[in-house]
Amino acid sequence: CFEDGVEYDEARKVLCKYGWEVDRAKVELTVVRGAQDGFLIPLSMRAPELLGAENSGNSCYLDSLLMAIFANSDKYDYLITVFNEHSQRLASLLRLFVNKIRMGLKVEKETVKEVLSELVELGWRGTSTQEDASELFIFLMELLRAPALETYEQLHHGALPDEDVDDKKVLDRMIMLGITEGDERLDLLQLIRSELHETVIEDLSRKVFASGTGGDQRSVLVNAWKTVTVADSPLSMLPILLKRSGGSKRPVSIPLQIDCSQLVGSSSTMRKSWRLRSAVCHLGSSSSCGHYITFLFNEDGTCSRWDDLRGFSESKINAKELETSSYLLFYE
Repeated sequence: CFEDGVEYDEARKVLCKYGWEVDRAKVELTVVRGAQDGFLIPLSMRAPELLGAENSGNSCYLDSLLMAIFANSDKYDYLITVFNEHSQRLASLLRLFVNKIRMGLKVEKETVKEVLSELVELGWRGTSTQEDASELFIFLMELLRAPALETYEQLHHGALPDEDVDDKKVLDRMIMLGITEGDERLDLLQLIRSELHETVIEDLSRKVFASGTGGDQRSVLVNAWKTVTVADSPLSMLPILLKRSGGSKRPVSIPLQIDCSQLVGSSSTMRKSWRLRSAVCHLGSSSSCGHYITFLFNEDGTCSRWDDLRGFSESKINAKELETSSYLLFYE
């Protein structure tokens, strides 16, 4: 009853998994074979109702991250469709994960465990412990050889310039914003402006001309004003990390759209207006414990809250939960 090329043991294993329901087993084998052959369901063919993934035991950081970057956007798709000898099997497993999401099928815990095991084979630190979703994102982007977010960093001061340090290109995976303890609501765009344009570096060692010495120089300590402009991101995504020190639950207003015209360099090809596509939120006191969930922001203005322990719930945005627990934001 199965197509040619399916081994007896493989067919029996899948049939046992689905209680000898032939139709479900056929779908599973088709999806698995498609992912192995490099096929990825396009976002435009996404099912209207999604199920997501099962928690395999402390896997919420992985589940929520993959939902955030693949369930509602295709900007990272090419990373798992191009050939990469180093991470070929990982890409195949990720295609399986993503295809099941977009087809409206459940990603069973066995598949989640396979993805985690392959990540460990490639250098990730654990399969059964809770980990930091932002660190996994960086690790995953490195493995898949994703292009970095390119920024230009300049230091402004009154001393003689050090060209190697005072004006340089920096490659990052995301914009990182520190969130301190407090009760007053913070504004995301103002946090970005402060991080990129209002940072002061104290006691920086630089050279100045010594007065009356005919051009001799001496070292002094100066304060510098640092400015950063976003140059480019070939992925057309702007990942933002809210570093909540000590598990801070300080509210941060999260706009559905941001104007980055003051933050993006004039030579950048990036769009100046960005809309929120997804948010990974952390419920707990530390990024390596607690629980991760995902908010997906849809084209029609609706928002879906997804939890790998409870599934989907569509409703109006829970502003308080989003403001106090948002950790990773993905703007497109």
